[in-house]
Amino acid sequence: MSYKAPPTGTYVPTLSFWKDRWNETPDLGTFRRHLERLSDDGVRGVTLFSYFGEGPYVSAVERGQFLEIASETLKPKGVIILVECSSESLQETSQKMADAKKGGADYAFLSVPMGYLDELDLEDIFEYFAEVSEWSDLPFVVRAPSGDVKISFSPEFIDRLASIPNCVGCLMPAFSPAIQGVAEKFAGGDDFAIFVTYPGDVGPKRLRIRLQGSIGNITPVTLVKFYDDPDGRVLETINAILTTKVLRDIATKVTALKYAMTRVRGYGGTCRPPLPVPHRELTARVDPILPSLAGDFAQRRWMALDGIDIHDESTGSGLRRAGTFTPRG
Repeated sequence: MSYKAPPTGTYVPTLSFWKDRWNETPDLGTFRRHLERLSDDGVRGVTLFSYFGEGPYVSAVERGQFLEIASETLKPKGVIILVECSSESLQETSQKMADAKKGGADYAFLSVPMGYLDELDLEDIFEYFAEVSEWSDLPFVVRAPSGDVKISFSPEFIDRLASIPNCVGCLMPAFSPAIQGVAEKFAGGDDFAIFVTYPGDVGPKRLRIRLQGSIGNITPVTLVKFYDDPDGRVLETINAILTTKVLRDIATKVTALKYAMTRVRGYGGTCRPPLPVPHRELTARVDPILPSLAGDFAQRRWMALDGIDIHDESTGSGLRRAGTFTPRG
């Protein structure tokens, strides 16, 4: 069987949404509306049940419910669906992949098993993914470990991963020194994709790599525009904002991302326990950056904005009052 990598473009690790007192019920209506907005604004694909989708807190039944909505909403529009299927065991990973394939996923995302990482070396990790390939024919993208663990993926190791029949890509950690070399090595190919999560100084479209950014939940148009940016001006703007500590919070912490999402878009809610409700220190850091997320940076194609009022949650005033903030559609 011949496998193709996910197509070039912008990908978003989507949020999961909840309702009821303890967030015990999936909010499938909000999830559908969110996916419709992402697809309308040009994202090439979405990833379900990642860190930002609160993957560890989503049951098998709920995964099926979310995936069914994603397939119904996105398949007719040609938007790619990736599903996080990582687990500590080969058996559970393969079962998640089987369920994902049955539900309509195009690809799986897989991470290195971390529970026994101290007892694994690169050869063990390669053999693990090779065995995954024997258990499941769903094509998968490997998530390289971050720089704070002992295992790191060199360009040579990623080249070995590419030899596994249905291993069709690798997501590189932010700020990895190997990104440029790896991206250039695999540039232009359709059989193996390099994903990056931070723009850095890599031109995704030039090298035909894939850009996956959590901030796309709030500003998908900007992420798409960056990918298509021919002269680097959008890159300069995004880098200037992303290098601030506040936006790094939003881009790397699901609680901050959901808080900003709720304030800017009017929906998002909170996370499932034990993830906390955003504390006052966090909201005080995030609030000042919201105009940047809701203004020209977010593009007026998404919303009509003639001013923004950052309000105090305790008063319930401001952000969504008529004439100030009007979400599209």
